Amino acid sequence: HWHGLDVPASMDGHPHLVVPPGGKYLYEFTVINRAGTFWYHS
Repeated sequence: HWHGLDVPASMDGHPHLVVPPGGKYLYEFTVINRAGTFWYHS
């Protein structure tokens, strides 16, 4: 889950986006305003 970034819902690490053990999910989005303080946590 991102803090400080305006990202599409499918790229925000929402709990409904379950990745099975051994699975993969590619987070890919364009950062519009690059200057700032941002962080991600699961």
